Amino acid sequence: MIGAYVNSWQEALVTLVILLWVAFIFCGTLVGLWLCRDNNKWGILVASIALPIIGTAAALGIMQVKYKTVDKWVSHIKQKNKKQKTKKHKKVKKTKSKKTKKRR
Repeated sequence: MIGAYVNSWQEALVTLVILLWVAFIFCGTLVGLWLCRDNNKWGILVASIALPIIGTAAALGIMQVKYKTVDKWVSHIKQKNKKQKTKKHKKVKKTKSKKTKKRR
């Protein structure tokens, strides 16, 4: 979905973004487990839910700025929906079956 890579530095950037995303999820889990020890319910919620969300948002933000991926996804979905709508609205010609032709 990202598109064709032009240079190796772009591949490195994509890899870095994915690694950052995984790191945020991993850190959120570790901090959540560490706060479990202290019975800190709000800390667990913040660490295990907020950090992965922040990581995902950061990864998507970087990908949008660099590659316009969200715009490409949205335009792809719109084109797909448009094709499906035109297929539904096309009238199908009804042909008489062979049985009705033979009866006449």
